[in-house]
Amino acid sequence: MKVIERHLYSRKGYYYFRKSFPRNLQCLLPSKEVWIGLNTKDLSVARVQSVQIDFEISQHIQSVQKDLITLLPEQSPDKAIHDFLEKVDSIKDSYGYEQKASYSHLLNGTKHKGEMLFSDLVQEYLKDCMTDKEGTRFHKENTYQLFIELMGDIALRNIGKDTAKGFKSKLMKIPANAKKKHNIKSFAGVDLNKLEGKPQHPKTINNRLAYLIAMFNWAIRADYYHNQNPFSHCVIRGQKVTANRRHPFKQEELKTLFQSGLGKDSMYWVTMIGVYSGMRLNEICQLYISDIRQEAGVYIFDVNDDGDDKGLKTASSRRKVPIHKELISQGFLDYMNEIKAKGHKRLFPDITMGKHKKNYSSTFSKRFSRQLEVTGLKKNGLCFHSLRHTFIDGMRNAGVERSIVMAITGHQSAKGVHDAYGYGYNLPVLQEGINKLKYSIE
Repeated sequence: MKVIERHLYSRKGYYYFRKSFPRNLQCLLPSKEVWIGLNTKDLSVARVQSVQIDFEISQHIQSVQKDLITLLPEQSPDKAIHDFLEKVDSIKDSYGYEQKASYSHLLNGTKHKGEMLFSDLVQEYLKDCMTDKEGTRFHKENTYQLFIELMGDIALRNIGKDTAKGFKSKLMKIPANAKKKHNIKSFAGVDLNKLEGKPQHPKTINNRLAYLIAMFNWAIRADYYHNQNPFSHCVIRGQKVTANRRHPFKQEELKTLFQSGLGKDSMYWVTMIGVYSGMRLNEICQLYISDIRQEAGVYIFDVNDDGDDKGLKTASSRRKVPIHKELISQGFLDYMNEIKAKGHKRLFPDITMGKHKKNYSSTFSKRFSRQLEVTGLKKNGLCFHSLRHTFIDGMRNAGVERSIVMAITGHQSAKGVHDAYGYGYNLPVLQEGINKLKYSIE
């Protein structure tokens, strides 16, 4: 078939009109486009008919879209779609197109060709999330699978606010780590009221709802979903700030932690690096021996993602962090040389990568959490990431400039024109700043 101009094609001397439906309608219609035989070989006649048909169909499309927007979440769009298709058929009849389809199946709730399911939306959305970190992608996939287990793989057009509320209600009935504790492979068909255990933290529930909010916001922008986001008002209010809050270690708590017998292995050195550099846990755990070296007379940690098993949280996370003098005096370089002499590539070869979250921090985080329990320090808001807060507080109290602290910790500022010039602070300046940090535990 030969393209003549917009919406106009020719085949064996005859002309045809062809127009694609908007994407938000395609998932509700039997086909993605409309074809109309113009029953003429006269190009001038075909052009006039093409313009007329395009105008009429565009009017009907605008009308059905308005009807769909005004529908309540519990209302079916079948009647509006049926009427729209009847109007399209009427246009076909007017221009000599004789074959008329039957759309009565739309009125009895039968699933029709092209209908998008929740799982279909998930696939399309995840294709567009290629920049997600592995941990983020894992949590998204886990959440969407949980939705299917609890609510079924239902048609996208049938998902409304009641569906969202129902999912949230079921989430709140599921105890923490329920699958592991109750040996459950799937929640499909499980009586959630009979499950016993500690409730999930509101933060966990809100995180799952946030992944659904993000996906449906994307679906609306991509014209896959034609209503308001059904999950936008489902989060547990008043929990967001408190759930994410991390508390720095107090000096007495640091003393207790280091006097608890950390040894001189990875537990000791990862903790020491955390408290004396402010680096994130995975940044430390994934270090290669080659990431520790001297530049401009300064020993540094080269924080990068140059390796298949390495990753960074943000672009600003790539940086060089001077090694604090206290780490060197405690024998860190000796530890590194011992590991190197054994032929290891990674600085902490005993820290394995997580099975589900493809990073090293997930396994070490559990070890550190157990250490806090042993020392009696375990409490809400205190975890390994608290060492990063401790470091930043320590730098503030030492009078180090905020911009230097941000450069060391890899925090990005809202840059102005001035910030865009040059390469930032040199290593001796950063070293001078970090060496001002001092704890009473020394």
